[in-house]
Amino acid sequence: MKTLIRQKFREIRSATSSEKREEASLLALQKFGALKSILSFASFRDEIDLWPLNHHLAKKGELILPRIEEHILTLYRVHHIGEDLKASDWGILEPIPERCTRVSPEEIQYALVPGLAFDNAKHRIGYGKGYYDRLLSQLTSAIKIGIGFRKQLLNEPIPFDPTDHPLDELSLL
Repeated sequence: MKTLIRQKFREIRSATSSEKREEASLLALQKFGALKSILSFASFRDEIDLWPLNHHLAKKGELILPRIEEHILTLYRVHHIGEDLKASDWGILEPIPERCTRVSPEEIQYALVPGLAFDNAKHRIGYGKGYYDRLLSQLTSAIKIGIGFRKQLLNEPIPFDPTDHPLDELSLL
């Protein structure tokens, strides 16, 4: 079932117009730009574009991004986007540990979480590797916010497993 949902919502997300993408990107900047200790993500492929927000947060010293290390997401404060990031084997920009400051999950106040689909119970479907679910279990004091496009909302409940962790809020722009 999750595989079919992933396939359907990849197609839905990729069909988002450039105008809608730009609008959502600017809304994300307006909505989250003033926050501190915020975990964002390096937008990849057709995900919502958080680069304007990420650049703004980096200038303020508030940008935290994940890096895959030994099958878990390790968090780093990024100071200079152009110098502190390197493409992973998957092509996702990740912090370079020698250039960034490691951050513990307890320091995160807000976490922006990507997904392919979300439901009204604040469950999400990601890419299926479990990286974010393992991280979400460690973000005990953070407000976990699923972020994407409005069309990524599934009207029926997403099937979930005991290892899946619901979000606190959705911000579907």
